[in-house]
Amino acid sequence: MVVRNAWRLAIALMISFTCSLACAGSSVLIWPIDPVIESDARAGALWLENRGADAVTLQIRIFAWNQNGKDDTYAEQSSVIASPPFASIPPGERQLVRLTRVQAPKAGTEEAYRLLIDEIPATPQADSASDAQSAGITFQMRYSVPLFVYGDHLWLKEDPRKKRVTAEQGVPRLTWRAIHEDGKNWLEVSNQGVVHARLTEVSIGVLGQQPYMVDGLLGYVLAGGTMRWPMPQPVAPRAVMRATVNGVGQPGVITSAN
Repeated sequence: MVVRNAWRLAIALMISFTCSLACAGSSVLIWPIDPVIESDARAGALWLENRGADAVTLQIRIFAWNQNGKDDTYAEQSSVIASPPFASIPPGERQLVRLTRVQAPKAGTEEAYRLLIDEIPATPQADSASDAQSAGITFQMRYSVPLFVYGDHLWLKEDPRKKRVTAEQGVPRLTWRAIHEDGKNWLEVSNQGVVHARLTEVSIGVLGQQPYMVDGLLGYVLAGGTMRWPMPQPVAPRAVMRATVNGVGQPGVITSAN
C-alpha cells in the first residue's frame, strides 16, 4: 500500500535534516546519516543517541522508496527490517538498530529505502481540565534517513577496509531539462545510471548572468528515476547546470536534454 500524501509531505519536509548529524533543537543524534547495506553484508548499523535530559522512545520503520517522475513515493515493504523496531533510550545512552535485508537485491542493482524514525511523546498526567485540554498538543519529532541496499557486483562508496573491483562501481548518468507545465517552471533531472544521485550545490544559468542556485541539498534522483523541482523563473536558452553529485568533488556540468 502506497504511503499517502500526508506522509509523503512529512517525509519530504524532513529530507533537509539528513544533511547534518542531528535535527536542530532535537536531543536525538543519528549516525550514519547515509547508511548502506553492502552486497557482501546481511545487515547495516544505525546508531541512535539520546543527548537530552529525559528518556526518549523512538519508533523505527522502513519504507520502499521510488519516484514517479514528479514526486517521491513510499510503500510498505518486507525486504528490509529494523531491529528493534522500537527503542527507549535513557539520557546519555545510545541504541544500536540493525538494518537487516531479508532478501538480496538482484545482482548489479541498487534498492532505495527511507527510514522513518518517530519520537513518541510521553503521555502527561492531566491534573485539571486545562491540563487535559493541553495534553493532546504534543510536538513529535520525525527523522528521515535514506538507506541504499546493493546487489552483487555493485558498490558506490570507497571503503579502505575492502578490496573493490573498479569496474563494479556504480555511477549516476544524469540529464536535465527545463519544462513548463501547469503554468509553472520546473527543473527535471533523469538518472539512467544504476545508482542514485544526491544533488547539492546546484546552479543553472548562462555566462554573464546571475544563475539560479541551491547552496545545500536539492534532492535525490534514484537509479533509473526522474524527479523535478519548481523553478522561480524560466531557464534561459543555452543555460548550463552544474551540481555536486553524491558529495564527490566540485560541482560538475550535468548534460542537457533540451
